[in-house]
Amino acid sequence: MGNLDGMSGTIDKATLGSLLRNVKPLYLDGALTITPSSMISEDRQVSVEATSYARLCDGRVYANAYHFRFDLDGDRIRSVREYSDTQHMLEIFGQQSEVGVLGDLSR
Repeated sequence: MGNLDGMSGTIDKATLGSLLRNVKPLYLDGALTITPSSMISEDRQVSVEATSYARLCDGRVYANAYHFRFDLDGDRIRSVREYSDTQHMLEIFGQQSEVGVLGDLSR
C-alpha cells in the first residue's frame, strides 16, 4: 500500500496525540466533528463508517469520509485502522504539512 508523507501510514499513540494537538489550532471552533453513520461488530472487531466536518480558521472547510476498524482486547482498544480520502487531506492540510504542522507520519 502507498502512503502520502504526513497524511497516512502507521503511527503510535504518542504520535497521534501530537498530531491532534498540532492540528487543533487550524480549526475555527478548535475541534473536528466526526459523526458515525453505521457500525458493525463481529468478535473483537468493530467497523465504523463516519463523516467529519470542520471550518478552518482561513475559511476553508474540511469534510471527509472515513472507515475505521477497531480491534479490541477486552474492554480496551488495541488498534485503530483509518481509511479516508487522503487526497482531500493533502489539499486541505498540504501546506501545513510542508511546514511541519502534521509532521512525518510515514513509517
